[in-house]
Parts: sequence; C-alpha cells; structure tokens
Amino acid sequence: MSVLSIVFRASAVACALSLSFSSIGQTFTLDLDGVSLYAGGTLDLGSFASVEGGAVVAVGDVTGSLDVDSIYGEGALTSDGFDNSRGEIFFNGSISGVGGPGSVLDGPVTSATGSITIGGSTTVNGDVSAGGNFSQTFSFGVINGNVAAGGDVAVDGTVNGNVTHGGTLTLGTFADVTGTTAPGGPVTPTPFAAPDLAPSSGLSAGIVDINLTTFEDITLAPGTYGSLNFDSGNTVSLSAGTYVFADIVSSFNLNELAFDTSGGEIFINIDSMDTTLDLIQSINGVDLFTGLMPDPALAELITLEAEGSLTLNSDFYGTVLVPDGDLELGTFSELTGRALVGGDVTLGNSTAILAVPEPSSALLVLGALGVVARRRARR
Repeated sequence: MSVLSIVFRASAVACALSLSFSSIGQTFTLDLDGVSLYAGGTLDLGSFASVEGGAVVAVGDVTGSLDVDSIYGEGALTSDGFDNSRGEIFFNGSISGVGGPGSVLDGPVTSATGSITIGGSTTVNGDVSAGGNFSQTFSFGVINGNVAAGGDVAVDGTVNGNVTHGGTLTLGTFADVTGTTAPGGPVTPTPFAAPDLAPSSGLSAGIVDINLTTFEDITLAPGTYGSLNFDSGNTVSLSAGTYVFADIVSSFNLNELAFDTSGGEIFINIDSMDTTLDLIQSINGVDLFTGLMPDPALAELITLEAEGSLTLNSDFYGTVLVPDGDLELGTFSELTGRALVGGDVTLGNSTAILAVPEPSSALLVLGALGVVARRRARR
C-alpha cells in the first residue's frame, strides 16, 4: 500500500492531506491548491453569488443557484435554478432543480447514488450519469452527451447522444434522442470523498487590548495582542509577520486595515469564537474602498485565520481559513483569494469569490486508485 501526501500552502499556513490507497476501482482526490471554496458543512449560495478560478467542495448539502467553475459534494444539491457552470458538477446525493432559462452547464453532471432533475431550457455540454432516476423536464433543454441512469429516465428535450436506462424510459412529445436507447444495468459512479482540512494553528492571543480613539492611526509590529478595538476614522497598519488578536472589533465601516506586503507574507489569527469584520482593506497604499484594484497576486501574501466563526461584510484580499467555525460573506462582499472552512458557509446575494492566481487544475483523477483509509474529524 502506498501513501499519498498533498500539501496546500496558504501563505503562512500549511494544510496537509494524507490519503492511503490501493488499486481498487477509481476515485477522486483533491489538490487543495485548486480549490476556491471548501465547506466542511453545508453550503448556501445566495442569488447571483459566484465562485471563479477553482473548484467548490462541500461535505454537506448545497442549496442555492450555481455560478461556479466546477463543484463537488458528498451530499445533495438542491438548486433554485438559473445555474451556470464552467466545469463538472458531481454530487454523491441527488441533484434537483438544476437549470433554468438560458442556463449552460459546461461539463458532465453526475450523481453517484441519487437522482438528477434538469429543468428549463438548459444546455448540458457533457455526459449525465445518475445512480437513481434522471428527468429532463423541458422540451427546449439540450444535452450534448450521453445519459445513463440506474433507474427511470424521462426525456422531454434533446439528447445528442445515447440513453441507457436501468428502469423505464419515457420520451415526451418533443423528445429527440439522436443516438441509441437501450436498457442497462446499475450505474455506479465512484462516490466523491472530500479531503480534510488541517486543524487551526491554535495560536494564543495576548491579554493587553488596543483601544483606539477617534481619528487615531497606529502601526503595529507583529506579535500577540488582546482585542483590537477601533473607534472611528482609524487606520491600523500591518507589515510582514504574524499577528494574533483576541478579537477585532469595529462598529464603523470606514475604519481601515492597511497591509504592507513589501517585506513578505502577513498572517492574522483572530482567537475569538465569533468575529464580524466590516473594514476597509488597503494593500501597499491601494484602497479597496475607492474601487481601485491592487495586484490580485498580492492576495497570496495575506492569510486571515479565525479560531471560531467569521462574518465578512466587506471586500477582502487573501486566504481565509476558518477550520473550526462557519463563514458568512455579506451581501455584495467580494473575496479575492480562497476560503477554506471547516463548518457551514453562507454566501450572501451578489457575493463573489475569485481565486488568484487561477489554479492550474481543480481535480486530479487517479485512475485505478481507491481510497481505503480516510481521516475525518467531524464537528
């Protein structure tokens, strides 16, 4: 038996994944460098929320509308419709409500053990495989690929490929299958197994709070501090190194955290059970609030780790690590970087995650390799 070790380096934090495997069947494994968003619990995608530049991974169920490159889940997907994907959709459980007027799913769609329902005038550019039933519910829908289901198959639109069904085949009035239709046996795609995140760094904060007064600006050296308490009109400047705060508290959303990455990476740990950040971020003198864009590659030099749950209500450049809590991105917030979360993730309406630099590959498919041992620290 061999052991595969994959390491994702998120600025100052290394997240290691070890998988044992032998030559049994086929499975997926992930290089976390290719993941834009990881949810160790459920994932709720708000209206017009988008994730670009890498894969989305969810251990729990996913709800909402898809605007993703590719997405993989151990649970089920229940969509609100109006979905678009630029790569593969793969869930172990059922996939329901996917599609809508003008929706394009640019890759294969797979449910390892459940059923798949695709509605609206959706175009699928790839094969559709379901361990259970499959249903295409609208006559203007198009599948440019083969359909295989272990259960019943219902086609109301066009399938530019073959259809294999383990149960009953039903063709609607306007159905058009350009290939063959034939009974088949069980459809058994190998279930997806998400990797585990490394635990938090476990750093301990200091005990001396920093209490700012109105319009006070300060520069902090790397180190351990108590709570960083903003007043109003404040700017706190940080440079290369590691900062540990008991909490960061600001009730005025025009306060600013200024990052100087000219000397290297900046790592911030917040040792609090529940933190909400609504601050302006500037990087090397470029202020996100003004609408200007710092060099996106600078996001790789900034890591924000929360020991508990985290809510971001403003734009942020960097890798966000929440190993033991939940993450919420507030409406219209944009994260340029990645989010790796051990708990539930909620993306508000019109939020965006843009991975930078764009990962070269989201998934490695290991042919003829089956995972026989996995570590999973359940919450």
